[in-house]
Amino acid sequence: MQPHPTMRTLLRVLPVLLVSACARDVGQPCSIAAFDANTVAVAPVVAVAPPAVVATPVPPAPVAPSVTVEALLEIVPRFEPSRVPLDTDFVEAAVAMLRSPQPSQLDQIVPAVHAVIADPRSVQARFVMACTLAQHGLHVHAEIAIRTLLAAKDCPACLDAVVNVADQACSFEDSTRAITAQVEPSAIRTAAEAILAAINSGETAAITQYLDGPSQIDETCSVCDFERTTPTRYSRDGFLAFVRRAEQRMEQGPYYYTRPMLLFCTDRCCSGPLDLLSHTQISVTSICFRGPKHAPKLDRITTLAG
Repeated sequence: MQPHPTMRTLLRVLPVLLVSACARDVGQPCSIAAFDANTVAVAPVVAVAPPAVVATPVPPAPVAPSVTVEALLEIVPRFEPSRVPLDTDFVEAAVAMLRSPQPSQLDQIVPAVHAVIADPRSVQARFVMACTLAQHGLHVHAEIAIRTLLAAKDCPACLDAVVNVADQACSFEDSTRAITAQVEPSAIRTAAEAILAAINSGETAAITQYLDGPSQIDETCSVCDFERTTPTRYSRDGFLAFVRRAEQRMEQGPYYYTRPMLLFCTDRCCSGPLDLLSHTQISVTSICFRGPKHAPKLDRITTLAG
């Protein structure tokens, strides 16, 4: 099977990027040491001394060619959103760079572009690329990526994604914030935001409409020797009582429930990449609902402790 044309382009660009990064890090020219289907490796160029009988000196190795951010963005494929939740492994790699910003634009932007190329249909990947571009001051390119999401037809997930522009996780310019300011979040996202806020504030007035029957919180221990998940079932009144104990949880823990650093929603669930974990916080990884999309009712919250 022949690779997709976009992936073939990436395979041509990636070795050049690696060579450039190697040369910058070690302060001398580098070359490709291995490049096949499973391995891409670079190493400094080692000048081999000529035999004693040869007087001609070894010519200097050529300097590795450079690749610009603009050249990378030229190979970003067209966006055709998918209704099916997609694998986010590549997105997680790009988000890891957002958590720990790199001084080099290329070092940070390459994983974000890679995520989009790996799955051009991913709403999450497209938004994370826009966020990464904005963090590095490439606001024209960031706005183009956001406008791409806004222009997608029949894509509620795209509109929910651009609601993230207003958050502090990214550094979008005011002009980009302005074009997304009028975007209405979906009923699912509105419910998720209200419940996540209520768990920490202890106020229940805004969430009673989203509770109808039992719900559950699954808490997974991230620091245990063996990963284990503890489910806790709540009746409607039981969940309201849990929310009202917010101040008590803060005094005993403090235990603060943090939402994903970026929130992406489908027809039934909202989830997203997590910020850095903390022993005094419980990270919400997803929040799911049942019932009609226009009138969602809380079904399950999954969390990661530690």
